[in-house]
Amino acid sequence: MGVLVVLEMDGATDALLAAAADLESRRPTSAILARVVAPTETGVVVASFWESAEARDGYQSQPEHREALQASGLLDAAKDMRSRVFEDAELKFT
Repeated sequence: MGVLVVLEMDGATDALLAAAADLESRRPTSAILARVVAPTETGVVVASFWESAEARDGYQSQPEHREALQASGLLDAAKDMRSRVFEDAELKFT
């Protein structure tokens, strides 16, 4: 089973979208099987489906992850962040 992570970020939508794209290009990973990015009234929501909790934890615990977050500008662009993690998620295509 996989892990679904839903991250809501408040801030300027265009800046958040650009920073999220930059982060993804800096730290690509095959452990994310699907990602949905959408603008909201207050910023952006990103839903990422990870192949496993271990893959997500390993990726995010690497020092390169924090460095890429800083370099992408995402931490500066986000005025507030909220996340939810859903364990034992299943990815289905219809």
